[in-house]
Amino acid sequence: MIKFKRLLAIFLFVVMVTACLAGCGQQTASPTDEESPNENVEPENVQPEKEIKVALLCSGPINDGGWNTDAYNGLMNVGKKYGWETAYTENVIAADIPNVLRNYASNGFSLVFGNGYEYAEYMMEIGEEFPETCFFSICGVDGNGKNVGSGTFIWYELGYLTGTLAARITESGKVGFVGAMETPGIAAEVRVFKDTVTSLLPEANVSVSYTGSWTDVAKGYEAANAMINSGVDVIMGIGDACDAGAIQACEESNGRCKFIGFASDFNHLSPEIVICSAVQSTPFMIEAVADQFAKGEFVPEAVDYGIMNGASYMGVWAEDVDPAIKEEILGLEEAIRNGTLVLDISKWES
Repeated sequence: MIKFKRLLAIFLFVVMVTACLAGCGQQTASPTDEESPNENVEPENVQPEKEIKVALLCSGPINDGGWNTDAYNGLMNVGKKYGWETAYTENVIAADIPNVLRNYASNGFSLVFGNGYEYAEYMMEIGEEFPETCFFSICGVDGNGKNVGSGTFIWYELGYLTGTLAARITESGKVGFVGAMETPGIAAEVRVFKDTVTSLLPEANVSVSYTGSWTDVAKGYEAANAMINSGVDVIMGIGDACDAGAIQACEESNGRCKFIGFASDFNHLSPEIVICSAVQSTPFMIEAVADQFAKGEFVPEAVDYGIMNGASYMGVWAEDVDPAIKEEILGLEEAIRNGTLVLDISKWES
């Protein structure tokens, strides 16, 4: 029997709090009287008079503590900033995407986000039916030049930084990756992560395990625990709620294994176990697109987001990290940011 201790309690608390705040299914959220729009917005640059409604589609629950929670927070941020009406639909399966998109467009929503690459192809089709609605897929790679755009996180930057970090942290030479679903984006990051570890430590072994679920905490625990029992002492995870289980397994290892987060910042869940997290900020992307839309400058193309423009970065560090290792990783991050380090991606492209 798996014993989920403090971390699971924290995770469930986050789930309950978020659920109480946001409810379930499709909801509409409006700013409270206290939530005034950002004072830095220049009214003359914002689209006037027309009531703006913005929506978000998520393939998983918004209280997953990771990818979808971040996107939901981004949606709430733009609602608060501009005073726009906001709505979301969570747990959207592929077969329902067209209907949910059409429903929002038919009901006067001006801007609709899809939190994943899987929304891109549907938005390209439905965008033709609803030219007055702007559609944007996060991690998509399509745009129609009119009302459909997308943004993708530069896929190799954080894989390189986390791979370097894992190589510096490991003592056993055994490193692990626990993922939820083997999507094209995650598979690409894993290639970079593995190659970076082994290029720095030629004798290192990198284990990879996918649980097949974004929400199953137990599967994350089981996958990580199996790796720890085989001698793995550093695990990087991309699994949303699954990461909670992986972190729990690391906590129960009595210090034998550390965790590196990815996409969201997981340090707050276990400040001593989570060495650092490579953050892909969906709130940054959502707010950037909303700012463009508000000024009448929506970009109906595929746009890259990364370290240079502040969309990706290394998050909160554990206090006991070797200062030399932290300095090295932050130095590499800064070099990417200022353009003095240009990574050769040819070896990582499939």
